[in-house]
Amino acid sequence: RPVWWFEDVQNNSTVYDDVLKDFGKPKLWESMNGWFNYQNFYTDMVGKFNNAIFIEIGCWEGKSTVFMADKIKMSGRNIKFYAVDVWEDYTQYDVIWKANYDQYLKNIESVKDYITTIKADSCEVSKQFEDQSIDFVFIDGNHQYEFVKKDIESWYPKVKIGGIISGHDYGNFEGVNKAVNENFNAKIINNCWMYVKC
Repeated sequence: RPVWWFEDVQNNSTVYDDVLKDFGKPKLWESMNGWFNYQNFYTDMVGKFNNAIFIEIGCWEGKSTVFMADKIKMSGRNIKFYAVDVWEDYTQYDVIWKANYDQYLKNIESVKDYITTIKADSCEVSKQFEDQSIDFVFIDGNHQYEFVKKDIESWYPKVKIGGIISGHDYGNFEGVNKAVNENFNAKIINNCWMYVKC
């Protein structure tokens, strides 16, 4: 095909698909500890936004964080990505979760230039951002009702009109279900919930 055809496709496409960019490339995140089944969702978010601010709440050892940062890196898009976690041991539904901040730092090493890590309470961190300044928020911290509720209340005002607030483990934890259902008629994709602010 002539060059103009490829330029026309590039300039007018509305679907972002980077599947071939990392074909055959070792996946940085695959060998890391964590629960991460929303690769397509994160890829879609990178394709949807540019000149944007992304927030990930709850990072643990950084499996999904590294995936997102690598996608941002490969895309060449201007996306400022913040990873927020307290990285302190906590109890959730009578299970003690051990934090491993040192492992997180080791895991993100190769993509750390694409991540701004904030080690603090997510609700306090939300105060650092202006209302309607954020394009995408992903909530995956403590899944007990009161924590999910506080995260939604703290971060929703920060999301732009047309931006997305979302999170993980809908259908897996009653606290997540309740907090989400009280606030949104959310779309559910692979245990992730998503709401477009209007």
